Amino acid sequence: METADIVVIGAGVVGASVAFHLAARRAGRIIVLEKEAMLGLGSTSKSAGGVRHQFATEVNVRLSMESIRFFETFDLVMDYPIEFRQWGYLLFTASEKKARVLRTNFELHQRHGLPVEWLSRDDLAARAPYIRTDDLVAGTFCAKDGYLDPAGVLQGFAKQARQLGAEIRLGVEATGVMISGSRIEGVETSAGPIATRCVIDAAGPSAARVAKFAGVDIPVFPIRRMLVCTDRFDAMPARLPMVIDCDSGFHFRREGNGLLMGWEDPDEKPSDSTTFDPSFIEKLLEPALDRAPLLESARVDRRRAWAGLYPETPDHHPLLGRMPGIEGFVLAVGFGGHGVMHSPATGKVIAEVVLDGAAQTVDIRPLRPERFAEGDVVVEPMVF
Repeated sequence: METADIVVIGAGVVGASVAFHLAARRAGRIIVLEKEAMLGLGSTSKSAGGVRHQFATEVNVRLSMESIRFFETFDLVMDYPIEFRQWGYLLFTASEKKARVLRTNFELHQRHGLPVEWLSRDDLAARAPYIRTDDLVAGTFCAKDGYLDPAGVLQGFAKQARQLGAEIRLGVEATGVMISGSRIEGVETSAGPIATRCVIDAAGPSAARVAKFAGVDIPVFPIRRMLVCTDRFDAMPARLPMVIDCDSGFHFRREGNGLLMGWEDPDEKPSDSTTFDPSFIEKLLEPALDRAPLLESARVDRRRAWAGLYPETPDHHPLLGRMPGIEGFVLAVGFGGHGVMHSPATGKVIAEVVLDGAAQTVDIRPLRPERFAEGDVVVEPMVF
């Protein structure tokens, strides 16, 4: 039987980052299994590419800080362009209740020394004349936030992982996990078994199915999210931040000469569907035109509209770390749309878990898989 020191299941951006960080530490023979025939056919390439510090929980802020530092030198260090535009994230609300949440978050960000600004209604009107501000209460802006090319991040990690000796096997699907007693012994694949003492589940929307191979249930469920682009649109600044209405969830940013727009449809139910629903465009336009009337003159390009999957968890935090009761089974799953954003930090802390016994860079105890069984759960409310 073929052997490996570590098998990573899933070569999306998280799996590729894990492979890179393990290979950079000379962790032995690393094999990454990807069921698709090419890199980037899963959720990674369908991401909106947003990167932000502005979360509500300590652990997410720390993951963002570590990741954004990495992204700032990614092009040079990883020798792959990701078009990281630190043009900021602009968040705002017309709700007094949500303004209090933003204020609490702002104070958290201040404690970490982040350049987050508190904005009044007048500040928002001056900074963002392209949105309707008459009902807004408050907002925040962080100039170090922004957006990048998700496919570039994936390709950069994969390229460097390979150069460091990791093997990425495309078109090879994990079909089972071999366990002896309570210890991982190997992985069954569509190309034959691989003996290993360490399996890392980085399977994105398929994470729960992979965990089932090891006989465990994890609360990760995929839910469809859709994005649409416009044709060329010059009525807004060329250097546009990621703009987010915290009340409706409607958000938009620059995509080439046009805009990329998204919105969380509350009627979506968990599923594996990645089929774009044309009726989504009309649903999205209601909150879009209400908050940004200028968009009435924008033309949606129906050829550039797509759907991807958010691997969600009940508390909107990922599951990171060793799975209790199964020696050698590690989780890096459930990012809820933040996999690209937090991929650098995730790869680093998972490598630390595997090689050092515990994460050092970021305290990931709040993300341990057993937190749900223990009832020790904190919800991340800043999810879009």
